[in-house]
Amino acid sequence: MRNERTVRVLWALVALVFLLLVTKFFVADVYRISSGSMRPTIHGGRARPGDEDFSEWVLVRYDRGFLPERFDLVVVDLEGKEPAVKRVAGLPNESVRVVDGDLLIDGERLAPDAPRPEPIPVFDERLLDVEDYFTWKGAGADSPSPWRRDELVWTLDASEVAFGSNEGMMFYRQELRDDYFDHDGRRVVGRRTVNDAILECEFALDGGAGRLRFQLVEKGDTFEAHLQPAEEGASTSHVLQLVRKNQSLGGRESELVTLGVDLPHLRFLALRFANVDNHLTLELDGELLVTTTYERNEAHRLAPDSGDQSIGPRVGFGGEGVRARFRDLRVLRDLHYTASAEARYGVEEAVDLGPAEVFLLGDNSAISKDSRDYGPARLGELLGRPVCVAWPLERFRDLPGGRSSR
Repeated sequence: MRNERTVRVLWALVALVFLLLVTKFFVADVYRISSGSMRPTIHGGRARPGDEDFSEWVLVRYDRGFLPERFDLVVVDLEGKEPAVKRVAGLPNESVRVVDGDLLIDGERLAPDAPRPEPIPVFDERLLDVEDYFTWKGAGADSPSPWRRDELVWTLDASEVAFGSNEGMMFYRQELRDDYFDHDGRRVVGRRTVNDAILECEFALDGGAGRLRFQLVEKGDTFEAHLQPAEEGASTSHVLQLVRKNQSLGGRESELVTLGVDLPHLRFLALRFANVDNHLTLELDGELLVTTTYERNEAHRLAPDSGDQSIGPRVGFGGEGVRARFRDLRVLRDLHYTASAEARYGVEEAVDLGPAEVFLLGDNSAISKDSRDYGPARLGELLGRPVCVAWPLERFRDLPGGRSSR
């Protein structure tokens, strides 16, 4: 009887080992990510010199020869290289080029409603102090300031601020770079300046006949969203106006969009103002109110020939002639694809992909080795899709491709 029990246990172990081997070689496996090329989507290696090595393990579902969608995460197995996680940027039979940080497909930037990777926070009020990253009139000085902090809320009394003045504005004073937050929520300073910025916050109107201002700057262009009371008898309580000003044109203002909106008094509303791939969008409480596209950014008259060509603060908010409150401040950026001197493909000129080729990019573009360096990958070189971060357990999370419809 004992021998029979031992035989059954041995056969069960053999079956388990066989199942594990089949799973490993034909179904799925776990891979250690030791490179930082996909931060902050997947963390690997050391974010800073002297940091402890922090590498995540991802569960990969095998699916050789599948046809991915744009911005899907995939595992590529190139000859002579370790398998690596990258993001699919270009699809078969497309023309791909990286220009000024943006991805051009068949010579065009992506449409405003095209799925994109989630934007990456570079400032989050829940993780960083506003006082260390923003500046405003009277900050750190004895001069009177229209801003006051009440626990988690910033109160603005700009009743006496003149129209067109920046005295009621709060500006993000840091350079907008490809920063990100590491696995412990610490800010990692990036290597490259980026173009596409996003402002998120919640605001509540407390009174006044003036206007709220939300500002994004790229190169010589200043884009502002204004919210101000509508004229008496109008069908909506407020008017939303989107304007563009350019320093090289003497700061002249041109109107892009004007529409009526209803804003409740005193209640907080979530705002998202974004400039991504030359598309301006504004959302209130998750509802898209404005989408408009411009052809290109005009240079700033003081901009250098190379390097960062945006002068001064890139993100701001506030108002004039109003009283309002703000909270939950966040500044985010789009993925910014660098065009380093080492990059050989898709930078100086477009790459035409074949019927079985894809163009791969890493999220941490400044240090990523990808199709810019080694060219397109063949569909047969894609092992499959990373399903989740499986280890460490406290960092477990799904990796559904990282695409957003925004």
